[in-house]
Amino acid sequence: MKITYKSNRNIVYSCKYHVVWCPKYRKKVLFGAIEARLIQIVKDVCEEQMSELIEIECNKDHIHILVEVDPQFGIHRLIKLIKGRSAHLLRKEFSLLRSTLPTLWTNSYFVSTVGGAPISVVKQYIENQKLRTYCERHLNLNFFIIRKKANIFDLNYINLIRFITTHSHWSSDIISFLE
Repeated sequence: MKITYKSNRNIVYSCKYHVVWCPKYRKKVLFGAIEARLIQIVKDVCEEQMSELIEIECNKDHIHILVEVDPQFGIHRLIKLIKGRSAHLLRKEFSLLRSTLPTLWTNSYFVSTVGGAPISVVKQYIENQKLRTYCERHLNLNFFIIRKKANIFDLNYINLIRFITTHSHWSSDIISFLE
């Protein structure tokens, strides 16, 4: 993927970040309507702050985003806005969150620049989080992800064959995961 640069009045930049955070006590509350609403809130905040949301994926107990942010605005301010607004709106709209958690989010988050890895590799990693989590938790499949020079991911083929034969409707997802 070719590097694209953005600019504001006085700088030209390409600052992409992979960010992960989770609910308080790592509770598994990000599913169904809560997950859909959270994704919409993240998209809205990114759009308002003129940050490009490249990829987003929610698991029940954490969320991954790949986002490009103006360095003068800062990733910390964007994440603070996303977590603040989503906590306020989600707790207001879903009583489950008010009854199970004192606050929605932990104070911490993981952030990493993605300049060292090709953006397509990070994007593919984030896209495949649900598939990987499902396979590991429900099918007892262990993924052995190996990064090769060509940035191609490889799976343990015995588990792959077992998975495809058990869940043939997912075979196209597995094949695209390997490509």
